Amino acid sequence: MRILTLPKRFTDSDKWKKKWFRCMRNDFKVFWIYVLDQCDHAGIWEVDFEAAEFFCSGINESEIRQVFKKQYQEIDNGKRWFLKDFVDFQYGTLNENNRSESRKPWLNELRSEEIERTEKLMPLFKSEESPIHPYRLAWEINEFLNKDTIYIGDGGDIVTISAQAVQPRSPGNWMDPGALGSLGVGTGFAMAAGLANPDKEVVCLYGDGSFGMTVFDMETANRFGAPYIAIVGNNSHMNQIRYGQITKYGEERGNIGNKLGDVPFGTFAEMLGGFGAEIREPNEIQPTLHKARESVKSTGKSAVINVWVNPDEYAPGTKAQTMYK
Repeated sequence: MRILTLPKRFTDSDKWKKKWFRCMRNDFKVFWIYVLDQCDHAGIWEVDFEAAEFFCSGINESEIRQVFKKQYQEIDNGKRWFLKDFVDFQYGTLNENNRSESRKPWLNELRSEEIERTEKLMPLFKSEESPIHPYRLAWEINEFLNKDTIYIGDGGDIVTISAQAVQPRSPGNWMDPGALGSLGVGTGFAMAAGLANPDKEVVCLYGDGSFGMTVFDMETANRFGAPYIAIVGNNSHMNQIRYGQITKYGEERGNIGNKLGDVPFGTFAEMLGGFGAEIREPNEIQPTLHKARESVKSTGKSAVINVWVNPDEYAPGTKAQTMYK
C-alpha cells in the first residue's frame, strides 16, 4: 500500500515494518519523513537543519546525526546527504516482474520508426541550400552538443524544427517553453541553467522574434557570471504566425504584421565584449559554433551566432496548426 504525504511524490508505507524505524522516537520519525520529502529524486538532501527545526520542533542536530549515521552518506563536505535506502523508503522494493520485458517490442518499434523518420529527413539535415535550410542549422547544433551541454529552445517554428534533430547527450539537458510555447523564456532559462550548473555549457537556440524580446538581459547573464552561447535562427519573420495567416488569407493579406527587421544580432554580443558572427552559408555553422565555445570559455562573455535561414521553410507542426483553418 502507498500513501500520499505531499503532492511532490508518493512514499511507501512499508517503512513502518522496518524495525529500526518503528522503534524510533516519534520526533525522529517525523524528521526522517521530512528529509525523505525534501530530498531530490536521486535521494540527495541539501542539509538544512534550520528548516528542519521549523517543521520538526525540538530536534538536536548532533543527536540526529548520531541516530541516522547508518542511513546517509555525507557528500560535498557535509553540505548534502545521500540517503542510502531512499528508493526503498520512497517507492518500495524494486519489482523485477514489472512487465518491462513485455514493453520491449513496443519500444523497439518506436526506435525503428524514429530511425526511419530521421533517415527521411537526412537530405534536409545535410542541405547545402542558401539561404540556409533551418533543418541544416538544427542538425549542426545536434552535432555540436556534448555530454555537458544544456540545450534550450526559445522560439516558434525554428524550435519546432530543432526538436526533430537535437538530442541532448544527458538526461535533464533539454529546456523549452513547454506546451504553451511562450516566447522569451530562453535568456532567463540560460541564466538559471548557468548559475545552477556552473561547470556545464549552456546553448540556447532562439527564433529572431523571441531573441528580440529579452536580448538585453544577456548583459545580466554576463554580469552574474552565467555566459552562454546564443544561436539565432533568423528568418526576419514571426514565421509560425506568418504561415497560418498566408494559409488563410493568401500572400497579399497574410504577410501583414509578421515581418521583422533584418537585424544583425551578432553585433550585440560584440557590443558586450563577446564573440558575434553572421552566418549565411551552411558550411560556416560548425566552425563558428566551436569559435563561440572557445570565446565563452576564454572571455566569460556570451556569444551570439546569427544564422540567416530560409523564411519559406516551415516545420511540419506549423503546417499542421488548426487555428487558421
